[in-house]
Parts: sequence; C-alpha cells; structure tokens
Amino acid sequence: MELTTKNVNTGLNDMLWRMRTSGHKQASRGGDVLRIMEPVLVTYSNPKERVLFNAERDANPYFHLMESLWMLAGRNDVKWVAAFNKRMREFSDDEHHFHGAYGHRWRRHFKTDQLMDLIHLLEHEPNTRRAVLAMWDPRADLDAESNDLPCNTHIYFDIVDGELNMTVCNRSNDIIWGMFGANAVHMSFLQEVIASMLNLRVGLYRQFSNNAHLYLEMGQGRELMAHVPTETYDPYLFDGVRPYPIVADPKTWFYDLENFMEEGDYTEIKNPFFHEIAIPMWDSWFSRKEGRDNGIKDLLKMPDCDWKRACMEWINRRAV
Repeated sequence: MELTTKNVNTGLNDMLWRMRTSGHKQASRGGDVLRIMEPVLVTYSNPKERVLFNAERDANPYFHLMESLWMLAGRNDVKWVAAFNKRMREFSDDEHHFHGAYGHRWRRHFKTDQLMDLIHLLEHEPNTRRAVLAMWDPRADLDAESNDLPCNTHIYFDIVDGELNMTVCNRSNDIIWGMFGANAVHMSFLQEVIASMLNLRVGLYRQFSNNAHLYLEMGQGRELMAHVPTETYDPYLFDGVRPYPIVADPKTWFYDLENFMEEGDYTEIKNPFFHEIAIPMWDSWFSRKEGRDNGIKDLLKMPDCDWKRACMEWINRRAV
C-alpha cells in the first residue's frame, strides 16, 4: 500500500481511513490490533511540518521535541528523557539505559559516529548509494530478550536536485504512537539536521513499514477509529502555521546541542533554535512539573510557530 501525503496531520487522517476500510483485526503481544496486510510506504512531501495538532490524539509536543534532541545527542540514558514521559521507564531493561535507543545506535553503539560519517560521505560523494544509517544490530537484537528492540532498522539517504531525500525502514510500526507520532518528529529532525550540515534543502521523507498496525485497546486507538473526520484540519495549510528552522549555524549546532543537553552555558549557544524554541519549552515544562505556574509564561517568549501553538493547545486541553 502506498500513501502520499503533505505532512503528519494529513497523513494520520489518511491512514486512519485506510485502517477503517482495509485493516484486519489480529491478536498481538500487546493486545488486539488492526493491521494492513501488506507493507506500507508513506511519502511526506513536506516533512518539516512535523507537529501533530490532532486534539483527540493529544500528542505531547514537549516529549516529541526533547526526545528528538536526546536522540541526536546519541544518548541512551533513561533519566533525561523520562523526565518528559515517565512511561519511558517501562521500556528499559534495567531502568537506567535503553537497549535499542536510536540515537545511541546512530552515534556510539557501533563504535563509530554514523551521523558524522554520513555527513562526510555525502559531502564528498553526493551521488553515493552507500549512505545507510543502521539501528538494527543482529548480534545484539536477533535473539535478545529485551523491552526495547529497534522498530526502525535502517535509514537510506540520497541527494536529488539539491535536496536530501530519506527513506526509513521499519519492521513493526504502530500508526498512532510511532508512524504519525514520535517517528515523524524524530526522523524529520534527523533529515533536516543532516540536510543543513550539507547545505541542502529537505526533500522527501519516505517511511516503509513492513507491519503497520493500530492498537485498539491502547491509548486513543478505538476512539480515533470511531471518529475519523471526513476532512483533515491542518493548521499548516489553513492557519498559516510555520515550522521553525532547526539549524542556523551548522558549524556550531552539535556543540550547542551538547551545551543544551548538559544544561551548560547557554550564553555560548549560537543557534536561535535553542534560545527561541528548546529552552523556553524546557522552562515551560519544568515550571508546570514543579508547580511554579502553568507554563504559559515561558511559551510567550517563543516566536509564533508550530511548536508554540502545539504547546499552548496541549496546556489548554488540560485546563478544561
């Protein structure tokens, strides 16, 4: 099955309709699912429109953004990311580290920094067909007993007409929590950062899922299936909401990322993304978590963009 869509908002709605008309009910280790009984290829024409605004889905924008940065930093520690989603601890085997953390696989697990190697390769051989980023390690994963085996296994990059295209291969993909939830943010962050390092535009993002499914008893699965709208509400299209660019200065971006992750000297950070998006969202989250205020004050420091709107809406849904 193939689905071409504009962004994550249109994609989720389109796939819910496909599930409704073509999904087959099956039992699974995690409960009953609806499954598309063939591989699914989703192509995003504008992957930078990555923030999901579906109120019924109620995605947590704080967690999605912070986990994306945690991945790009190459981390696998539970404590940092679990501060934004305590359920993450359930996927750790020892409550301290994750077995299959994508970012750690990208930058440390294979004893090389695959991201830097990829950037170097594409910079010097733009027509290469070997730009492959690996997450699946058969020695560590094939017969492992773990709560955290990589669902996304490999990513392919290629340059076409000044744009960086990306194809993500996934062995097993829940469409609500993964495909049109966290994965759409994590992977498009990765694509945009690498494209910026190479001075390229962001091209197509293709997501190949060998097993695409929807859990009926987890989260909002059954409710979302029961109330699929006939028309998609897409703030990027109808309200002029715009993505905020992640990278302004490629030479300092990864240094800035480390400073942010370690809560270092923020005055040394050069990329506006951290000052205008990541830091205000961090402050807003912990203002709420520690009971200082509802987090709105910190969000008001942000420029108008997709992340600001999503955080404001997420907070407002909790005030009702």
